[in-house]
Amino acid sequence: MKKRLLFVFFCSILLCLSLAAVAADGDAPVLNVICQQQGHDEQVLTGAAPTCLQPGKTDGRVCKRCGMITQPQTVIPATGHTLVIDEAVPVTCTTDGKTAGSHCSVCGQIIERQKTITCTGHHTVIDKGYPSTCSERGRTDGSHCDICGEVFYEPVVLPLLEHEFNVSKVGRTCTTDGYTLHTCIHCGFSYMSDFDYATGHQLDVVPGYPQTCTEPGLSPQATCTVCGKVVEKAEPIPPFGHQWKDDVTRATARKDGLRITTCSICGEKQGEAPIPRIASVKLSETKFVYDKKSKKPAVTVKDALGNTLTYKKDYKLSYDSGRKNPGTYYVTVVFRGAYSGIKTLKFKVLLPETTGLKVTAGKNAATLTWKQTPGARKYVIYYALTKNGTYKKAAVSKKTTCTVENLTPGATYFFKVRPLTTDVNGASVSGGYSKPKSVKVL
Repeated sequence: MKKRLLFVFFCSILLCLSLAAVAADGDAPVLNVICQQQGHDEQVLTGAAPTCLQPGKTDGRVCKRCGMITQPQTVIPATGHTLVIDEAVPVTCTTDGKTAGSHCSVCGQIIERQKTITCTGHHTVIDKGYPSTCSERGRTDGSHCDICGEVFYEPVVLPLLEHEFNVSKVGRTCTTDGYTLHTCIHCGFSYMSDFDYATGHQLDVVPGYPQTCTEPGLSPQATCTVCGKVVEKAEPIPPFGHQWKDDVTRATARKDGLRITTCSICGEKQGEAPIPRIASVKLSETKFVYDKKSKKPAVTVKDALGNTLTYKKDYKLSYDSGRKNPGTYYVTVVFRGAYSGIKTLKFKVLLPETTGLKVTAGKNAATLTWKQTPGARKYVIYYALTKNGTYKKAAVSKKTTCTVENLTPGATYFFKVRPLTTDVNGASVSGGYSKPKSVKVL
């Protein structure tokens, strides 16, 4: 068995060598047939990475037997330089500087070379000193570099000079003090000493005269006898003008008053005017019907000439509280200003009249019914033998019904009902009569 296998192996080798020879002689179709039957025997074609300036290529594959490229290589473009800026180095007075430059951070190639800037050295400037005065210290000369600011010689501060004073005298006047003035001839600094205080004015006063209500006056004038200055100049004073004041005798309900107008300064009278007496004080209404609302009748006051007096100016009002429930209420009128006195007025809040009266005949009697009257506590029943005759009291009922007995059979009677109540003081308050109703007794 082993011998047979070795034989097949050697035959295969001889076949391959024969085919290779044929291929070397240009018989490629035979090799392609073999690769199609057995597959390509691939070999890697190694690629190359791109650089900043040179393109690269990817890996590929080729058959070692037939030479066919099974995976073509692809060109990779060059990456280009990655630029990095080399910052400039400033030049100083003592050190060289550099210009700005650049290079590639990948390959290190210099794109723009930096140039050296040679230092210039210090530029010395003299700081000129100045002498001291009485008020400001001086200093010596100094020097420094006006490029970098380095100080070579620091100036030395000099001491102040002494003041040299010029002395003068200033005399006093009526209004200003005298003194000795010391002034430095170098810096102008000054101070005062040896004060001699002002004497004040010696006044000569020329008196004026007062104004009146109608004539102007004149103020005094004061002049200094030493310096001649007019300290207070005479000025005209305008007249007061009359200050009129009314002296009033107030009018009352019985007699007239009187208004006399007099100047309170000079006493001159301007005139007299009578104040007509109070003739009438009336309410707009004196009777109201109870409706659960507060009542407030208006007040009208007139004088003897028929003029209406003004509320708050000539009088004020005071109303009783409440003024809602049935009863009697009062309004107090207190006169003021040009009028004097007190007047009390009254008005009533009455019950409404009874309504809905019905009368039914009975044997020797009559039965009455009616509607409830707001605010009423009881009802008084009246009867008469004729409609417009004299009505007599027949009964009192706290209900809205009543039977009147002991009447004459066959007679005709006329009935009326009136509501009653009491106010807060216990006084009786009535309402209006109902309309009369008639009935013939059985």
